[in-house]
Parts: sequence; C-alpha cells; structure tokens
Amino acid sequence: SDDSTYPAGDEEEIARLAATTPGATGLLIGPKAYFSHLALLQKGSIGHDEAADAIARRLHSLYRIFSDARTTASIS
Repeated sequence: SDDSTYPAGDEEEIARLAATTPGATGLLIGPKAYFSHLALLQKGSIGHDEAADAIARRLHSLYRIFSDARTTASIS
C-alpha cells in the first residue's frame, strides 16, 4: 500500500490510545483521514473509484490498528 492510504504516526497513536482507554468504545475519524483524497478528486487528479478505494484503505488501516490494540490491551 502507498503511504497516502496508511495513517500518519499521530493517527496511529490516537487509535492505539483510544483502544486502550477505559470507557472508550470506538474511534471517531475526522476529515484528516480523507481530506487529501477528496481534494485530489475535486482537482481531477484522481477518479472517484481511486479516491474511494484510498479512503477505504486508510479507514480500514485505522480500524485494524484500533482493533489490534484493543485485543492485546487489558482494560479494566
């Protein structure tokens, strides 16, 4: 996968922190996760399918990071 579809380091850190925080039950994903691809789509640099695929891969990566961290965490 290319770097543009993988979460940035701070996004990874936040996903892991959320997964290991007592009381947190999910992850809220904001515009940072998809803005760059929507901007490229708007400029005509990429097509709809490419933008949708890139955004989906990025969101899935964040989900996996959260899910994996939650599975390995011992949360009281």
